[in-house]
Amino acid sequence: AKMSIRAIATALNRSPSTISREVQRNRGRRYYKAVDANNRANRIAKRPKPCLLDQNLPLRKLVLEKLEMKWSPEQISGWLRRTKPRQKTLQISPETIYKTLYFRSREALHHLNIQHLRRSHS
Repeated sequence: AKMSIRAIATALNRSPSTISREVQRNRGRRYYKAVDANNRANRIAKRPKPCLLDQNLPLRKLVLEKLEMKWSPEQISGWLRRTKPRQKTLQISPETIYKTLYFRSREALHHLNIQHLRRSHS
């Protein structure tokens, strides 16, 4: 079903210009396909950027402990901000935790049951 850029922007609570740029950037020869845009974004994201949790072992240990206690990435990130505000090396965003779980370190984290996480992988 075709939707206008303004209708999409309203539905996603985004600026119409943001949606317009996304469509222009990821449009194929004739039309925009979200699946193709997502695949392209995933390909671009596969750059050789080191994983934060692989580089920072104290942070990794804390995150793994909390994940094993069934904490969500949002809870972990918030807890670290509140309890260790001056230790910038122990700060991590929920999104970075999710990306690590789903894309980068699946092998290293395979023992964790991540079914309880609040955000689904799509």
